Amino acid sequence: MNYHLQYIYWKTQTPPLRTISQILWILISGIELFILYMFTIVPLFASIIGIVFIPKIIQIAIYSFNPIGWEIVPNANPTSFIHDPNNILVRFMNILWFIFLGWEFFLMHLVFAIVQALTIFGIGNAIRHLHIAKATIFPFGKHIQRTPIPIRPSRNIGQNIGHNGLNMGVQRQQPDVDMVHMDTIPPPTYV
Repeated sequence: MNYHLQYIYWKTQTPPLRTISQILWILISGIELFILYMFTIVPLFASIIGIVFIPKIIQIAIYSFNPIGWEIVPNANPTSFIHDPNNILVRFMNILWFIFLGWEFFLMHLVFAIVQALTIFGIGNAIRHLHIAKATIFPFGKHIQRTPIPIRPSRNIGQNIGHNGLNMGVQRQQPDVDMVHMDTIPPPTYV
């Protein structure tokens, strides 16, 4: 990903712009996506095969309502064969998902990414839509987990100084407290 896109994504995913991004997400696409996903469930109840897709659609619908601070990742330690991304049944479910639902969800998130990219604060949300679009192609074998606030991106690998001389890659750390000097501070006295 381009440095400038990473920087915009980082800037919109850290407070206070994170709150603005969440509000924009919910107003511009969160509610609409949630409703569209819920309407997708209705015809799936009519078929027996479609019922197996409903829990995953509900999971993606809830995630799509407000995904900021969350991400979809492959299961590293699957608890059962259904959650193992390398299982043949999971691969078969992903193929069925792609044929019946995946490509439509991908296009839907692509359209919402274009709409979000039209606003300045929405560029980070447009990138989030592209992440969700990629995850909705083959969602089985993946789960949703909390993400930490992202760190500021580095402009160049090995060179962390930006064009304006500011440190662009490494978060500043607090200096270590010298414990020897801490012993010389007298304890507080209470009257």
